[in-house]
Amino acid sequence: MRKSTEFNVEGKEKKFEIREFTIGELLTLLDSAGSGSGEDGKQDDSIESFAELFNEKFLPLVSNITMEDLLGMTPSEIEYIWEKFQKVNKSFFRMARTMNLNSIANQMRDAIIEDFGKWLASSSSLGTTELPNTDTATS
Repeated sequence: MRKSTEFNVEGKEKKFEIREFTIGELLTLLDSAGSGSGEDGKQDDSIESFAELFNEKFLPLVSNITMEDLLGMTPSEIEYIWEKFQKVNKSFFRMARTMNLNSIANQMRDAIIEDFGKWLASSSSLGTTELPNTDTATS
């Protein structure tokens, strides 16, 4: 039986759901991530390519969470969602450890966190606005 969990994020009205992904969904996602989609036929590692894969393929497979939902969240709220994702998909992560595939699970986590952070910074006004100098010693 496919596992899922529904939960609330404090301060948000929407009820969120995380679903366990199937092996077929995982393979489709990995195939999409590895397929050559750049202009020269090589893998496109751009932030835009990651954002498209994450927003259009990964999120709908495992949740009812949208990119807009994530853009309105704090890092601690996203971490809370990641913990829910890990719990619902704990069999996958346990199998990955058993099969000595820790690096794949870790790469998956790191890519989501790092690339989402880069995409978020480049798509928000914070990514293009210089932060004020708060160092009182040099002011």
